[in-house]
Amino acid sequence: MLGSLRALGRRPVRTSLTVLGVAVGFAAYVGISASATGFVARFNGILAATGAEVTVQQAGVGFPVLSRIAVGDLGRIRASARAQSVSAVVAQVTRLANNNQLPVFGVSPTDPVAGLFLPKEGRPLSSGVALLGRAAAASAGVGVGGTIEVLPGRRMPVAGIYESAYGFLDGGCVLDLADAQRLFEMDGFASLVLVKLDDPSRASEAIAAIDRDLPHLHASVSELFFNGYRELELVDRFARFLALAALVVSALGVANTLGMNVVERTQELAILRAVGWSRWRIAGTVLAEGALLAGAGALLGLGPAWMFVRATGAAGLQHLAAPRPSAEILLGGAAIVLLAGLAGSLPAIGHLFRTRPSAALRAP
Repeated sequence: MLGSLRALGRRPVRTSLTVLGVAVGFAAYVGISASATGFVARFNGILAATGAEVTVQQAGVGFPVLSRIAVGDLGRIRASARAQSVSAVVAQVTRLANNNQLPVFGVSPTDPVAGLFLPKEGRPLSSGVALLGRAAAASAGVGVGGTIEVLPGRRMPVAGIYESAYGFLDGGCVLDLADAQRLFEMDGFASLVLVKLDDPSRASEAIAAIDRDLPHLHASVSELFFNGYRELELVDRFARFLALAALVVSALGVANTLGMNVVERTQELAILRAVGWSRWRIAGTVLAEGALLAGAGALLGLGPAWMFVRATGAAGLQHLAAPRPSAEILLGGAAIVLLAGLAGSLPAIGHLFRTRPSAALRAP
């Protein structure tokens, strides 16, 4: 090990740059992996809050804003689907004074779907007030304590500002279900019904039952549920791929450094062979150099990785990163970095095995 340290110390600038490259790769792996983990966890948490395995709207209607479902049908929907709960939602679209669209949602504060609209500022949803998404508040120039014109001449006090993982929702406004029904002349009706099942695997069975028992309605797999369990898996895989790509770059840096070190020390290593060292013993020193480069890089990258994840949380981007990188991510990243360092040693070892000591000793 001391010999490996001395060998790396002969070219301090090259060694330092390689360690820095490994540190960047390790920090990127931890940061990207923690971001993917945090994003998926938050998204799935929102899905759990909505309880929307199945969505129901009026049959033959293409857009939720045109759909009308009688509130009296909620009990029939629940019975047909054998659902744990159903949530009525009013969905409409108006325009702000600047002509930007303002999606408006009406939900009951006690329904699971209200979990989508938990305020980051102000107080929760209640009768007689509105909550604005962060993007809508910025577009309208309105904050907590202000008012929003939901319909021409119909202003509502803004009680809170919410954020979610959905850009469309963050550009909208949420009202108490009864307030939305009254404003949009939908008393006794909802636009959508979100159905929460005891067993999500029964979604197809529940859809068939609703379509059969209530032919004036159309049930489908909820877009939120579908995206959560299909597209989020792709997001997580893509993030892991990017993270691993960063470590591959680190391995290439280690390979380049060790390759140059071995070429520069060809005669020295040939002398060791001549005095009785085996190829495998010499190869072990090169592997040790690779492990040292990788280990030093992982230690150096640990601090920046931790600070990156913590900084995103402090900046209000908790949906993009976990509050702190998990031990699994840190240990997994360290293991992969070590493997990358050892893999980066292989080209240099291959050069050693191909070089004959006699030829190396005769070289000028």
